[in-house]
Amino acid sequence: MVIKIFYVAIAIFCVAMVFLSVQTPYLSDILKSDLSVASMEMSGITDYLIANTTSAKFTAEHGTRYKDRDEFKNFKAEEIGADLNHTLVSKTATRAGELIKFNGDAHYVNSRGFDYTAQEIIYDTSSKIVRSDVPYVLRQGGDRITGASISYDTKTKQTNSKGIHAWYLIKDQNSTN
Repeated sequence: MVIKIFYVAIAIFCVAMVFLSVQTPYLSDILKSDLSVASMEMSGITDYLIANTTSAKFTAEHGTRYKDRDEFKNFKAEEIGADLNHTLVSKTATRAGELIKFNGDAHYVNSRGFDYTAQEIIYDTSSKIVRSDVPYVLRQGGDRITGASISYDTKTKQTNSKGIHAWYLIKDQNSTN
């Protein structure tokens, strides 16, 4: 009788093992995900780019460096040029190679009054082009422009945009103001 119970228990165990081996184990899903480990964490960041003079200042509340990217919280970049100053601000920023992606209420402004906001702004450090592939709002003086995407070359000071709607402030010719 004990041997029959033992054989039945072994048979149930074998059926259960075959059933479990055919199922997708939960552990394999966990192991497949990208488990990037930070190599450095920073707080209260202030960094300066210095050549002959101070040409840029970068600040962030918190930063994390991974093998392939750097991530920052409450990031602000200020570039001081000979003829034009640039400022980029966002809730988060990610630098991977030559591209810096500003996400969450990203805001770009320069000293000539070129001022736009979008949910994501991308800055290419090699070509010096600021672009946004998502809807944006641009303000310059009293003018307001909305569009689907924008690209601004900081070297040539040229802007390209798609899907724009513009409101221009025109001074009344008969007005004394």
